[in-house]
Amino acid sequence: MTSAEANVAHQESFLEQTSVEVELSEAAVLVAQARAKYDVDDAARQTILAEEGAARKGQAELARQPAAVSTELIARDSSELDVAKAAYEEAKLSLDAMIDGKHASVRLAEAALAHSTAVLKDRTVYAPSDGKVLNLQLQPSNVVRLKTPVLTFVNEADPWILMKIRQKDAQHITVAFWG
Repeated sequence: MTSAEANVAHQESFLEQTSVEVELSEAAVLVAQARAKYDVDDAARQTILAEEGAARKGQAELARQPAAVSTELIARDSSELDVAKAAYEEAKLSLDAMIDGKHASVRLAEAALAHSTAVLKDRTVYAPSDGKVLNLQLQPSNVVRLKTPVLTFVNEADPWILMKIRQKDAQHITVAFWG
């Protein structure tokens, strides 16, 4: 599995996860709304009972406090629901991003590979024929200027060595081939 395919699989699992989070957030909002409705109704009942003299006025005040807390819970759960929905939409858009029938991350990986191949081709040094390199001055990451020698190359088919020697020392020269 390529890294692009792994990325697509990861995005699919993330989409499933965010879908579950959206459902959980929606359920939390529904629970908070039901709790708030109960608290508001309970506060109203306690107020009516207090006005009729069937309950103490302090009890009506206590019943109003959970209603305020429930309102805060609804606001918090609603904002969490909005965040979960946004994450779900982002994951869905990322997963649905297709170019010519292929996922966008696969296309991005293919483009990066093509670029790297082209750069490698431009930066590869080829020998003009079969032979040996005698003096290599080219190293990875070196910058080469135009017409700057970077190696000494000897053609194996037709080797020539030019040198200046004193005539007196010429008697000690023998021809030998390496291979």
